[in-house]
Amino acid sequence: MSVAYLLQDDPRTGAWNMALDFWLWKTQGPDRPPVVRFYQWVRPTVSLGYHQTAERVVDPKACQDLGVDVVRRPTGGAAVLHHHELTYSVIATPAQLGVAKPLEAYERISQALQTALHRLGLPRADIARPARPAGRLEGFCFAETAHYEITVDGRKLIGSAQRWGRSVVLQHGSILLDFDFRLAAVFRPGLFRPAFTTLREVCGGIPSLRDLREALQVGFGTVFGWTWATLPVDLIDEEEVRRLQALFEMSRAV
Repeated sequence: MSVAYLLQDDPRTGAWNMALDFWLWKTQGPDRPPVVRFYQWVRPTVSLGYHQTAERVVDPKACQDLGVDVVRRPTGGAAVLHHHELTYSVIATPAQLGVAKPLEAYERISQALQTALHRLGLPRADIARPARPAGRLEGFCFAETAHYEITVDGRKLIGSAQRWGRSVVLQHGSILLDFDFRLAAVFRPGLFRPAFTTLREVCGGIPSLRDLREALQVGFGTVFGWTWATLPVDLIDEEEVRRLQALFEMSRAV
């Protein structure tokens, strides 16, 4: 067994959430335990993949009218609407994850997510292996399912994105608790497709955040052999995280 740091945050702005994940990734190394973080967002927020073009994905007026912020992620992939969901992030070296390639990291982390969902009473939660790659770079993340994302009855429940560099992996993803379809209007016409499900739908109600977080801890601990320690507060350079927010904030609707 090895130790991993656990960080469970209060809801923060999208720019702070992305800046903190990025800072943790920048400062991670083989001498620091892996970090697993569970967090939410103070306002509905669209996070765009690192290579996406905002004008092609979201309607600025709809975002303003509906009170939806827009940020850019440090990871790739397609746009995610963060609202009724729990976001996870994992920051670790490949050796700490027991992997050598990006897809191996996706698969191993998905095994942990699947284990957590099984513990919550969702034996139908599966790790997707679609016949063709998802062509979703300029679209909505939950419109298609990519390799090793989590589905229930063939519909995506957890979408994930990754950044791999300097021998450190950042992977984070969105676990859908529910979905406010009114906010789908922020996406450009043709990009939104409800090819997903939510925990409310598949569980007949939303599990408590406490139960979900506990199940995730068990899932990651089981797959990676980790025991948990709380991330020391003084480990985070909050001044630097505040400075980094400017890299990710694109618009504030409120």
